[in-house]
Amino acid sequence: MRILKGFGFICLIGCQSPRKTSLQFMQELKMGEYDNASLLTIEGKVNAHPHETQTARKAVARLFSKMEYKIIDVVTQNEQATVHVEINNVKTAEILAVVAMETMKQGANDLYNHQKRTYDESFLTGVQNQIEAPDAQLVTTNVHLQLEKQNAEWKITNQKKAIRQMLGL
Repeated sequence: MRILKGFGFICLIGCQSPRKTSLQFMQELKMGEYDNASLLTIEGKVNAHPHETQTARKAVARLFSKMEYKIIDVVTQNEQATVHVEINNVKTAEILAVVAMETMKQGANDLYNHQKRTYDESFLTGVQNQIEAPDAQLVTTNVHLQLEKQNAEWKITNQKKAIRQMLGL
């Protein structure tokens, strides 16, 4: 049996309420503990950063670390629950658009100057720099975590969709 610690409580896998499971899931993501977060899901796997590069993993981890969250409401019906969470995080879509435009400009300049290079790392570094910017704008997103009770444990069933929403994607 694994014990998850965080957010002021200890939760034996699985948590005994949808609220606690949801809080624990978000805290584990925020702390970069994706294996622990996986234990709280039906699929048993959270692939929060499917990208191969270290720079991409750092950017996603930084996005999660900046995330603030608050549970607004919990609705439970039999073995199903919906937890309404308010997420505050940087405007990821806007950051991606700005950095993509900057990267395309650099690519056009390099093409004009007959320079060849790849832009994956520079793009991801640009994203990370924008996330870290002190003036990075925040956006509030409403996320509905869906949970199901299995063997007396509450598990999150829609983690892929919820993670995209938490990251503003």
